[in-house]
Amino acid sequence: APDHEIRPLLALLDASGRVSLEELSPSLAAVLRFAEGGATLEDLAAIARREGADPGEDKELLDGLVADGLLVPSP
Repeated sequence: APDHEIRPLLALLDASGRVSLEELSPSLAAVLRFAEGGATLEDLAAIARREGADPGEDKELLDGLVADGLLVPSP
């Protein structure tokens, strides 16, 4: 039987207007879903750890999301 597992994807738009899709890790997908409604960085780090991120990896994940413009901290 074919594998019909649902996998989270992220659509990215580059400077030329091309769209690409990237498969997300479970921890990254959970963080982005939770962040959509507004959340503190501490809450997002806890979600990442709950989903399998190692200590320290949670902060690295969030820093990368901010650097990529996928997560925008409130002022």
